[in-house]
Amino acid sequence: MSVTLVLDENGISWYDIVKRSDDKIIYISADGNDSWSGLSPVFISGNNGPKRNFQQGYNALTGGTSDQLLCRRGDIFNITSEVFINKSGRDPAQNGGILYPLLIGAYGTNEPGHTNADPRPILQATTNQTVLHMESSFPNGITNYVAIQSIHIKAATGSGIEIKQNGDWFLIEDCKVENAYQGITTYGDNASSKPKFSRQNFRRNVIFECDGGHGQGFFIGNVGSGAFNLDHNIIVDCGYPDNLSHSIYCDNAIASGSIWTISKNIIFAKINTSEGIKSRQGGTIFDNFVLGSGIAYTMG
Repeated sequence: MSVTLVLDENGISWYDIVKRSDDKIIYISADGNDSWSGLSPVFISGNNGPKRNFQQGYNALTGGTSDQLLCRRGDIFNITSEVFINKSGRDPAQNGGILYPLLIGAYGTNEPGHTNADPRPILQATTNQTVLHMESSFPNGITNYVAIQSIHIKAATGSGIEIKQNGDWFLIEDCKVENAYQGITTYGDNASSKPKFSRQNFRRNVIFECDGGHGQGFFIGNVGSGAFNLDHNIIVDCGYPDNLSHSIYCDNAIASGSIWTISKNIIFAKINTSEGIKSRQGGTIFDNFVLGSGIAYTMG
């Protein structure tokens, strides 16, 4: 199995994601060069060294593989226009049932232990935009088997990460999103004829000061069958001070058979926001801590 839940030195669980041996890693760093191959984390000779620009690094990945784009910890990468995430990982059906996701992640010292690692690489939006965007208008409207780990996103408006399409298996772990209109948005295609996005896992992220009008830390809707897990996240000062904003908002259109779990999140809500957690179609919700919101949790 290429995706394994492991414990770090402090007994905290993280996903360890391993690429298939014949796929590649593309590195980017603040002292890289986009004319280089990206196949080495440091410059060696010729064109063998890291790339500089996040978009150029992503362009070097091959869809349908377990390629990895790794950003150097502690570096800042300016995002001048939203990056469209439209490449899938490897289909388990073609790999003996083994899941090999495409990964956007980080590299640096103290790896792979997350808790004592260097600061996450920063994707800094330079204009008002969503930073990482998956959209149903892409060809086929489907992206499958993608993981985003240990990335810090600073967005002026829009969402830090926005998933508005269909597909299967998506992980966001150990990321930080701040100053976005919505922190992380996932909302499957409304068309009833299309399967919704299934098997999503958003865990151990920090969402901070995402407070656009009707803003949320997490906005979730049109989820398909299969497990959806939102756990161990820290959500601070998110939402707009009105009755339409929540730290976690789960909209309707959740498919029957969906295993819907929100657990062990810590929420310090913006004062005068509506609810800490609002789930319009219920689900399994337990062991969450909510402070500052007038109502901790509502259903329906």
